[in-house]
Amino acid sequence: MGPQQNASTILILLALGTLILGTLLGLLFFFLRIHLKRIKAAEEEKHRLEINHQKALASATVEIQERERARIAEELHDDLIAQLYRIKLSNFNPQINQMLKMSIQKARGLSHDLSPPMIDQVNMETILLDFIEPFRQKYQIQSNLNDGNNKELPKEAKLQLFRIFQELITNIDKHAATKHIDIYYRYRHNYLALLLRDDGRGFKAEQQNGLGLKNIAMRCQILNGQFKFKPNSPNGTTFTFLHYEPNN
Repeated sequence: MGPQQNASTILILLALGTLILGTLLGLLFFFLRIHLKRIKAAEEEKHRLEINHQKALASATVEIQERERARIAEELHDDLIAQLYRIKLSNFNPQINQMLKMSIQKARGLSHDLSPPMIDQVNMETILLDFIEPFRQKYQIQSNLNDGNNKELPKEAKLQLFRIFQELITNIDKHAATKHIDIYYRYRHNYLALLLRDDGRGFKAEQQNGLGLKNIAMRCQILNGQFKFKPNSPNGTTFTFLHYEPNN
């Protein structure tokens, strides 16, 4: 075998070696890619299960809260308010009767807030307007509320959104020291939005672990939405909730 044949043989062997090495590297890359996809899929499934578990816990917690609220509201209505009425009917002192009347109104308001009646028979706009009406005596409230749908929110969604709104307004009333409250609500076929803005003292960092905020977070999670608190300039806070479903 001459030098030329040896060179040809070496070139052929090098070409075959390169081909085999390339094939092995290609197979290695292919199987590595499949392995990484499986790892990613497993992580996504784990994340999905964790979210579902958290949502289930949130739903169970909120359900217990609502049952307890309904029980207390029923006791207020059936026991306390009824007893106050009986005392009022048997009393003839105008001053005491006036105090009893105010107590009955207060108890009825508490019962209404604990378990809103007919929430499945009125739209969300009416529910929000009804709740903020007493606060108009204390604050300048600008409301931009529009369902914009013939289709109404499901009862469960209305209840969760009302509880979020109730918690926010109550916190503003207790802590914000504000003069103005802006409220924006929209419901369309593919998104649900709620915004509240005040010009008070702002949202403090130590409030982030409060029970009220945890309740808001749980209810936003049940609604499959995102929320955030944002400080305003020069003062105040804006709360934003958004649930969005892309068009198919």
